[in-house]
Amino acid sequence: GDGRTASDPSAWMPNVLRVPQDCGTVEEAIKRAKHGQTVHIAAGEHRWNGRIDVDKVMHIEGERDPMNNAPLTVLIGRWKLCAPPPTKWDMNPNVTGTMRDIQCEADGGYCCQITGVHWEMTNARFTCKGGTAAFVHDGTVAFDGCWLGGSKDTRLCNNGLVVCNEARVFLNKTALRNCKAGIYLRDCGVLIMVESELHRVAIAFGCMLPNSCEMEVAKTRMHDVEEVWSENSRPEKLLQQGNYDVYGTPIHLHGDADGSHVFQTQDLMSG
Repeated sequence: GDGRTASDPSAWMPNVLRVPQDCGTVEEAIKRAKHGQTVHIAAGEHRWNGRIDVDKVMHIEGERDPMNNAPLTVLIGRWKLCAPPPTKWDMNPNVTGTMRDIQCEADGGYCCQITGVHWEMTNARFTCKGGTAAFVHDGTVAFDGCWLGGSKDTRLCNNGLVVCNEARVFLNKTALRNCKAGIYLRDCGVLIMVESELHRVAIAFGCMLPNSCEMEVAKTRMHDVEEVWSENSRPEKLLQQGNYDVYGTPIHLHGDADGSHVFQTQDLMSG
């Protein structure tokens, strides 16, 4: 016992389910958690076979090193965040799912596949030895202070991030590292990338043609990038502002405008 009594409502439905104290495994905690509940996973390595499907909106949090903020909770296995969109009967349709202070690793396939709903990732790492680190199909997802890509410098993943269908993805202070392709857009995907980094990436950006994609890339650093674009693929709309290489030299992400695309460069306001 942890001191909770039967008369304490948190004894039968604590707001936080802890792994391993309340649930022995991550899978058990995700199954037991109610909509909007928090699953707290202790530092250390937790692994499972195959994929965990998260069919509710919830908060999944690990522990981090107080000195350098690195996640200390290492989760080895694949995720699918597939909570259905809220219905008009939901008491609180606006709950946003969150993942924070975790390091997720997968061998192949998608490390994290997201379909629909809103998710916010903070100080989270999604890596894989092949395959795709994060695949977003519909919904709105924000990555803040995250890392997407290959797990080790010796292994490149195929894609750091794929944005498709009508997904909207925001990257802030997020690094894509160790990828054959950094970011791939298709359909009507929207990407907004600010103060982020592409590092050790063979091809920074690619788009399936034709598309109705929009991309905005600002104040982002590109280091050890072989090609900016996969051949002549471009999003329908591209806005770029203040991107640079490791030496601080400005990088322009696109060539000349053509008839079928809208390319725009905005100079950063001085001062």
